[in-house]
Amino acid sequence: MLMTVLVGPIFTIFTPFTAVGDIDIKSLQGYIQFLAENGGRQFYMMPYNGRYSQLNDDEIFRLHEICIREVKNIGGATIIVSDPIHASTERKREFAQAAFAQGADYFSSLVREKYYCNEQIVSHYSSMASVGIPIMAHAMPFLSGYNGRSMDWPEELFADLRDVEGVVAIKEDSKIANFARGLIETHGDRFDVVVAGRKRFLVEVLGRQHHSYINGVSMLDPNIAWKFWDLLAGPRDPLNDFVASVDDPFWDTLVSRYGWHRVNKASLEAAGLMNRRERRPMPELTDSEFPAVEKAVDSIRKNFASWNL
Repeated sequence: MLMTVLVGPIFTIFTPFTAVGDIDIKSLQGYIQFLAENGGRQFYMMPYNGRYSQLNDDEIFRLHEICIREVKNIGGATIIVSDPIHASTERKREFAQAAFAQGADYFSSLVREKYYCNEQIVSHYSSMASVGIPIMAHAMPFLSGYNGRSMDWPEELFADLRDVEGVVAIKEDSKIANFARGLIETHGDRFDVVVAGRKRFLVEVLGRQHHSYINGVSMLDPNIAWKFWDLLAGPRDPLNDFVASVDDPFWDTLVSRYGWHRVNKASLEAAGLMNRRERRPMPELTDSEFPAVEKAVDSIRKNFASWNL
């Protein structure tokens, strides 16, 4: 039986940029400190939220070094870092080895090469696990090598990964409630399962404080995450009211209109936590779009404050 290690909210670290396009190290460090000061103890530098598509390998190595050092200065904190989105297994192993040496607690790896068979994926994760650092398999949907279409992980692939000792966690990324819930029910005894999505989805998948989840709107205030986690253990009516007033406006007003990745950085700027600047080809929200984000973030903060009266 797995002794669950990853439980509750996990906080994403976003990569900010300066006006000239460099990684904004000061804002990066400040955001980690902000999360820690408000109760964040599990941190995840994810490849897409971390903007790895806009970084070169040297920058990713440096980003890991900075984040690992900052997080390990926080008492009792855990950090997960990731490999480049597109790279060979051998290159990804080099990132895992460096992260292991720097003190990371987990290494998250995804396969963006086209999918042909389960053996191909098991071979990748077996090689990654041989580094010695605990591995999280990032179960982002594959692109089929046969027709180029997006496809969820075959259910039997998770069963095959049970035999790879060093794979200890799954980052579930299907956004399909039945699929995610089935993964937890069938393999939650073997893997820590980390779920991402809006909180209505999380309520449906996680049940009562099972496993862990990526923060979402609580990027603005970790206390939102802890309130949600507490409510998850209780009656459904208060939980649903909380989701409707604090989380739904974020997704229904902002994400549906502008898209998750642009909204997260813009929301962090509206909260005074970092700039919304992006590197091309990722476009940041324009000055004419940004006031809608400021208005929504202000409303969400006020709604959350009412829960603490």
